[in-house]
Amino acid sequence: MAFGLSELQYLMHQLGPSIPEIVTILQEDIDSWQVEFDDGVSMRIDWHEEPAQVVMSCAIGRADEQAREPVYAALLEANLQLTGVARVKLALGPDDDVMLIGECDLDDATVEALRDKVGEFLEIAAKFSLLVTGAGDGEGEGTGNVTAADDDPSPTDPARNIHRA
Repeated sequence: MAFGLSELQYLMHQLGPSIPEIVTILQEDIDSWQVEFDDGVSMRIDWHEEPAQVVMSCAIGRADEQAREPVYAALLEANLQLTGVARVKLALGPDDDVMLIGECDLDDATVEALRDKVGEFLEIAAKFSLLVTGAGDGEGEGTGNVTAADDDPSPTDPARNIHRA
């Protein structure tokens, strides 16, 4: 059986109880949901029909005005390095927010599989947020000498550096 919109709708109803940190899941349209977490993080989950896939997105921060050029250059380089390796990309959203966008196929139509994909996405978002905000670079310059491969010191709080728009 192929995974489709009706399966995702069913899983979205189960997702909240399976992740205790979720405060609210708001269905904005027949195929899109806004997920709010208890630490103020917000992410969006959408169903795209062609090609059939789940798309997750969230704002991961805004670079300081004086650090924008080096941060944006680092994000473009990250997009290049991720090509063909990971199904995530970085983009500039409204109000200069840096957005992380991830695509995934859910071959296993279970709430556990969706929960795992959400967790993986938020871990990646937290790591790129360090690059954008410069947190953890020890210099306070906002240039973010942190890569996505660095270890997250607090994996249970995957998005502590993500700022909502």
